[in-house]
Amino acid sequence: MSPMTSSGAEAEWMRPALDLLYSELSPEQAVALLQDGAGRNELLNSMRTNFEALQLPMKVPAGDVADNLLQALIAIRTKFDQDEGRAKVEMNITMRGRRR
Repeated sequence: MSPMTSSGAEAEWMRPALDLLYSELSPEQAVALLQDGAGRNELLNSMRTNFEALQLPMKVPAGDVADNLLQALIAIRTKFDQDEGRAKVEMNITMRGRRR
């Protein structure tokens, strides 16, 4: 796998994560989650478990990187409709793939 593909592949988890945020959280809940570090950590752990159970090939990163990216996804959830949010995540994944 080329480095370009690898970087984008590492961000693949952002797609189902964003879909989850749109389906499970109201905009008000998403805003509250931005202020709740423990809640975000709980959500990340839940995503890891669910992605493994579904045998999804992507892995949710650990640590500050995961929290920072989750905060970005939550912000997208609060500001944009689902189609526009997905487009922004697709652009982000593409740009990550080009960085390497």
